[in-house]
Amino acid sequence: MPQLSLCVIAKDEAAVLPDLFRSVAGVVDEIVFVDTGSTDNTVPIARAVGAKVVHHEWKDDFADARNRALEASTGDWILVLDCDERLAPGAGKVVRQAVEGGGFDLGMLPLYNATRSDASPEEILSGAACNEAPTLLPRLLRRDPDLRWHGRVHESVTDWVTTGNKRIQKIEAPILHLGNAEDIVEAKDKLNRNWGLLKRRCAEEPDNPVMWSHLARVSIRAQRPEEAWQAALKGWEVLQASVEDGNNSHSVEPLVTVLAFLALQRGEEDAAFQVLQQARNWSISHPNLALLEGVFWETMANRDPQSAARSLENAAQFFKRALEMGDQVWTEECMPGATSWASSTRLGTVRLLQDDWENAKACFVQALQQKGDHIEAALGLVESLVGMGAPEKALALVERVLESDSGDAWILAAFAARNMGQVQDCALFLEQADRVKDSGLIAPHRRAYFQLLSADLQQKAV
Repeated sequence: MPQLSLCVIAKDEAAVLPDLFRSVAGVVDEIVFVDTGSTDNTVPIARAVGAKVVHHEWKDDFADARNRALEASTGDWILVLDCDERLAPGAGKVVRQAVEGGGFDLGMLPLYNATRSDASPEEILSGAACNEAPTLLPRLLRRDPDLRWHGRVHESVTDWVTTGNKRIQKIEAPILHLGNAEDIVEAKDKLNRNWGLLKRRCAEEPDNPVMWSHLARVSIRAQRPEEAWQAALKGWEVLQASVEDGNNSHSVEPLVTVLAFLALQRGEEDAAFQVLQQARNWSISHPNLALLEGVFWETMANRDPQSAARSLENAAQFFKRALEMGDQVWTEECMPGATSWASSTRLGTVRLLQDDWENAKACFVQALQQKGDHIEAALGLVESLVGMGAPEKALALVERVLESDSGDAWILAAFAARNMGQVQDCALFLEQADRVKDSGLIAPHRRAYFQLLSADLQQKAV
């Protein structure tokens, strides 16, 4: 029977280790635990479950630590998990069946990023505590003397995989990742750590566009917008040069995603469109790109009323395309809600702008089923109810979001009150909207509602 080694690297992970070890109990034959300088109870916890503990000096290099774990392992197969990860219930059995059946060299496992560190497996797998579609990652590897990890951060086995005829197989064994939850990211200062390591890796590998995309993404999360933009532009320059030289073997989706996202955020829609069009010319397909191109066309509809009808329909088609991709698992990370609530909300907003109230309502209901606390979807549902001639229902629903002090919520409350003949309430709500609307509206088209209601009230006062 083939032997399976779990390889883990750690430093001060005592709080999360018990759940990791419980998830692999009876699944792995050996645990190789590389500790890089823990000062808490990490090492005793690992020893208590029979792990082979290897002390290794941290050299600001994740690949170096992972390779040390590989060297110390003896199994025919290697399972790679981080301390803040665990196999989902039932996943261990699938992993054992996979290694016993063989027939592949690299197993790709779906990883689910939890939004809360205390989320249950059921919440994460159902999407209730997971904002994005799962991402396939190389985590089950056949032992090979040439197997090595490369890269001080965002380390990979790409060089090994692309040498020879490696057989790759998807393994339906979900990994639950808690370390991307904001409370853990902030507590461990992961953003600053990763930002520094990525800066170093980009300096070491300036011709690697994937690393520039990672640097741009972590710069966004670290609230360094200009550095994010410059990193994305540099990555795009490198990627185009690679394609022109005919030697590009890098993943394109992450860089296109971050560059188009930043361009749209900066109001540089033409630049975003050019990037997305180039990706399409390269036959790149991914939910992120469909969502972002939909956002581009939605933006165009707001900018140019004369071509709004065509732009809105283009936007709708791209949002629907992103939603249709929801039954697939991707090797590159999806933006939060790209195949679910985010695209449903965007499609619902397009339907609002088309005065298609029924379909707008259906989109927002679907989005709220997937993400119950999504304010934009809740506001969209209120607006669709007003449009459908149900102001009483709209007003009852909007009361739940008024505490957010959103200008959108007050405008919609005023609209519902006006349609119910409650002129005084309409004026009161509009006064509140006027107080907060200049801080920005979630949906820009609602500014026109404010102007319409203000004019209507002035006419009634005359």
